[in-house]
Amino acid sequence: MSTRATVLLIVTALCWGASFALIKLSMAELEPGVVMAARCAISMVVLWPFVWIMRRRSSDVEVARPNDRWSLFANGLMTAVPFLLVAWGMQSVDSSIAGIINASVPVWAALLAIRWDPAAPVGRTTIGGIVVGFSGIVLLFATRGAFTQRATALGLVACAVAAFIYASSGIYVRRQLAHRPSSVVATWSVMWGAILLTGASWKAIPSDVPSGTTLLALGVLGIVGTGVGMLTFYELLSVAGAARASLVTYLLPPLAIIWGAVLLSEQVHPDEIIAMLVILSGVWLASRPSRPREHAVSGGTHQ
Repeated sequence: MSTRATVLLIVTALCWGASFALIKLSMAELEPGVVMAARCAISMVVLWPFVWIMRRRSSDVEVARPNDRWSLFANGLMTAVPFLLVAWGMQSVDSSIAGIINASVPVWAALLAIRWDPAAPVGRTTIGGIVVGFSGIVLLFATRGAFTQRATALGLVACAVAAFIYASSGIYVRRQLAHRPSSVVATWSVMWGAILLTGASWKAIPSDVPSGTTLLALGVLGIVGTGVGMLTFYELLSVAGAARASLVTYLLPPLAIIWGAVLLSEQVHPDEIIAMLVILSGVWLASRPSRPREHAVSGGTHQ
């Protein structure tokens, strides 16, 4: 991997890994929906100028096409809902736990691909990765008290459902919006997310101005954690390709743990480290190319 790609990978992982702790900090004074609405809106400061610059440089980059509007709206909905679920879930679970669960997105994607992505070969290795990945999620649920504490269980489930929706969104984009630049799709998705979340959380907007700490956390979350993180990731995709860009999946959980410890003084437990390693092992297996002879294992599942 080139030096440029390595820098982009590290910057993306740092931005996304910090997002979970920044969400938690922002929610000290603000409701989850307000935090995520502001996150999406603030990220527009970075994303829309970038899209317009791209459009001026290339006539092939269109801001919107009439036949794509409903698809972009649908993907915006699939951005707003998991954003809200993650923030809501983090009211009862640590930011590091939310980051670990988020790493299961490729495992969910592999499971969904069995039915919805005919181009993705599914063999024994992939199936094994899915099983291992979900075993890690169950282990994390068990060690965090999901089976004895209702609030914790709901928070963990919310984060897991968010990961499922993220994976669904990825497949939806490949099926419906693959002809559009990824940065344009992301910008429209976040914009619709801002509109939908603002409408849903309008009554929760506080009358008093939050503290400087909260505003700073929210600003960094929107500009750096969302806007800059997305742009560096898409640049990484163009420079290094999808396979190497996917390495961010492995860096995000440990960085979320580190950020949670540094910014929120969250304790690091050995059991969550073990669960993280199990989930990432499942991600690695589920993301490996299947051998031709393995394809028969999933025969008949694609339509």
